[in-house]
Amino acid sequence: LYQKQALIEDYYETLQFSKAMREIIALAQDVNQYIELSEPWNLVKEDALKAQAVCTTALQALFFLAGLLQPVMPELCSNIFIFLKIKAPSFSKLQENFKPGHQIDAFSHLGKRLDKKQVLAALNF
Repeated sequence: LYQKQALIEDYYETLQFSKAMREIIALAQDVNQYIELSEPWNLVKEDALKAQAVCTTALQALFFLAGLLQPVMPELCSNIFIFLKIKAPSFSKLQENFKPGHQIDAFSHLGKRLDKKQVLAALNF
């Protein structure tokens, strides 16, 4: 996950935003696959500590991805940092782990899924 950070930062610095977004989307897909394969919703029934570790890793990845997306999606990322109860990080702080015992806020929807028909209508297609 972290090995792509320098590349993404370089894309931002050279104004290659679409390349940065493709890399971030690929990372998000990797995280999503990790969660799906780990199945913490089932794992918790057998091993609560392993399920907690999976969820902690997922939240840490959310922090990292939100940090990478901050320059282009500041409002959404701000809401993610509020949910995680953490200050918005600089790029140099993205790989820092949560401290033991770190508490997050109660879950709430951070955004709503875009409907393809509504987007196309808004773009007059």
